[in-house]
Amino acid sequence: MLKKKYTKPRKGNGIITIINLWDSFTTKQYIYLGYVFVGTNKSPYKMKKILVLFSAFIAFTSCDKLDDLTKFDMEFDTSVVIESAVNVNLPFSVQSPDVETNSESEFEFNDTRKDLIEDIRLKELKLIITTPDDGDFTFLESLEVFISAEGLEDVKIASITDVPDTVDNTIDLETFDVDIKDYIKKDTFSLKLETVTDKVITEDHHIDVETVFFVDAKILGI
Repeated sequence: MLKKKYTKPRKGNGIITIINLWDSFTTKQYIYLGYVFVGTNKSPYKMKKILVLFSAFIAFTSCDKLDDLTKFDMEFDTSVVIESAVNVNLPFSVQSPDVETNSESEFEFNDTRKDLIEDIRLKELKLIITTPDDGDFTFLESLEVFISAEGLEDVKIASITDVPDTVDNTIDLETFDVDIKDYIKKDTFSLKLETVTDKVITEDHHIDVETVFFVDAKILGI
């Protein structure tokens, strides 16, 4: 009776191939491939060792990919007006209207909810002068932005100092690495701009404030 000839797998097959093909297969398919690969080895010790390594690789990579599903951006736009009557070289503040977060629906859309939010931080904050048409930010000396919400103390989230004379009608502020999930989880929040000017402006400046917040949450049901 003829016995089936055992063919030893070539060096470099198996795990390396699986890693290279990760984006093309599901986790279940990889588990199946792992058992096929391990089953080609005659040594029980080697089979067990490879299976453990393979399982650890799958678990680690799957966790990373799952974790990415719980990270997303939330964008909010508002506006403020800096009036022409402001005093030069004296600090003053302007407050934006309340911004509706619609956080419940936004979190649900991203397969999470309020109690699963782990961290929210400001990712980007941009100011754009909409009127006057030829307006620019050269009148600013410095600017700090605070986030406000009912029942919470104001927290500084962005700033710019020593505004250059070459700036045009758009500026990007430096953001602060601070967790502000409690503010975004509210129904509304507002932004307060505390600023100092070093030039007189003869017209009211209407400014759009564009923000992007980075959300890290736990996925619903996991």
